[in-house]
Amino acid sequence: MSRSLPRALGPLAFALVLGFTGAALAQSPTECGPSDAIDHLRLYRQASLDVRNRIPTFDEIEALRAAPDRDVALEQAIAAMFESEEYFAQVRRTFQVQLWSTLDGVDNIVAGQNRLTTTGAGAARRYFQGNARRRYRGDLYTCLNQLQTEFDANGHPIPIQQVADPDCRDVGFGRGTCVQEGYVMVRPFWDPSTEIKVCAFDAQDMAMGFTYACDTYEPVDRGCGCGPNLRRCMRELDTDLIREGVAEEPGRIFEDIVRSRRPYIDAFTTRDTFVNGPASHYYRHMSGARAMTIGGAIVYDHDLGAMPELDYADEDTWVRVERGESHAGVLTTMGYLSRFASNRARANRFYTAFYCDPFVPSEDGLPAEEANPHPDLRQRNGCQDCHNVLEPAAAHWGRWRTGGTYGFFDLESVSFEEPRLDCQCGPGTSRANCSAFCQTYFVTASNSHEDTYATYGGLPLATAYLLSGEGAALDAGPAALVDSPAEQAQVAACAARTLAQTLLGREIQPAELPWLEDQTEFFLSHGMDYTALMSRMVSDPKYRAIR
Repeated sequence: MSRSLPRALGPLAFALVLGFTGAALAQSPTECGPSDAIDHLRLYRQASLDVRNRIPTFDEIEALRAAPDRDVALEQAIAAMFESEEYFAQVRRTFQVQLWSTLDGVDNIVAGQNRLTTTGAGAARRYFQGNARRRYRGDLYTCLNQLQTEFDANGHPIPIQQVADPDCRDVGFGRGTCVQEGYVMVRPFWDPSTEIKVCAFDAQDMAMGFTYACDTYEPVDRGCGCGPNLRRCMRELDTDLIREGVAEEPGRIFEDIVRSRRPYIDAFTTRDTFVNGPASHYYRHMSGARAMTIGGAIVYDHDLGAMPELDYADEDTWVRVERGESHAGVLTTMGYLSRFASNRARANRFYTAFYCDPFVPSEDGLPAEEANPHPDLRQRNGCQDCHNVLEPAAAHWGRWRTGGTYGFFDLESVSFEEPRLDCQCGPGTSRANCSAFCQTYFVTASNSHEDTYATYGGLPLATAYLLSGEGAALDAGPAALVDSPAEQAQVAACAARTLAQTLLGREIQPAELPWLEDQTEFFLSHGMDYTALMSRMVSDPKYRAIR
């Protein structure tokens, strides 16, 4: 951690804030030299930065300076830091960084890309779905700036006019025919107190479209709109609010574990999560995982339980939600699964951040590429060392969706042992064309090596080339990565190392390994209490010798 002075505060001014005199500054070489003496003000500043992410205030410094026993006052002040809200906010930030928990740049956060944009200006301004326009209006058409008054018996708007255009792709109106309807007035979910103009097809709020139920997120049905109050669609601003709310979930879980003094390992096994207004709205109406159906059976489910109906604009209220049994702490949050969109990436980040065992190539580098490399990375030259560990580790996420989408494969609807006949498809098979579902999650003739397809065709991609017994990881889920004493000890050792290096501002040296082992043993013997470990390290002479 950098301890450099703020640019706006020069060394002299900063020293005066901490109570140093000009004479003390003149003695800085001696001041910075090795010493067993405790400089109370320096240590107070150092601990405050690490624990609360800020320097002490002038009043706090003066209170310490005026204390009759500075040793006692300093220890009391540091102990109080660990009970402050600033400390828990710092914990949240720390683990957000450790998880790389950001969804910046993730544009497909809403299922089906149900984005609302606007056309016209002033009184003529109206909202429409960008993706829906291409399907039944054509790339050059939006709805008319005219009130929609005619609807069919099921409540669907009747087009006001049709235009011949080969770019229109929706066969419901005849291929090559674009349609234009009028607008209706809607109170949007982001501001129910106002009414806005919305293209009538996009404003549809019925439960059934022409072919599919509107909440199942099947291929977009032109009879399905944005739903009541436009709840299934969003503007660009909503993208940012939802992205931030969902991305903060993992840090909130860590904060809760630390705040309640529960074992650190619970962060990878708990069923609890936390949502704010934007995140709750997203999970209830936009995530696309709640009921994706294949052949009439529910396949995807985010297993989140009852979502609180918070005010959408409430970004600062966080409510605990108990998820289903399939969940595993931070490792099955939308933020983690979207940030690391493949199973290998999910396993890689876990091993790097929480086992302290990153996958790195040999110091000699990778060998020259083989003329006919084996499709199984566990047998390919230069890849075996990492992939013999990475492949079975990645299988723990085998029942979770990939590619930035969110959801859990229903255990009863999708077999990970019997091949799916409809996914035995691709060139050279009786089903030349594969569905997007099969292409994404199953071994097909289109997405695999011919040897892979010959052995695993129709089976999930996550099971390909797993050894006997390793397939159990799919049903065990990510929580199984921390269920043995050896795995928990490795997580504890990694947590102690990461925290120590953060507080010391450098790598642990070989001679310090016995000290680090002692910290790990303390952590394990005290129920993996993260606050107890950090408090102990801040009290350690090694930390207090930092200048």
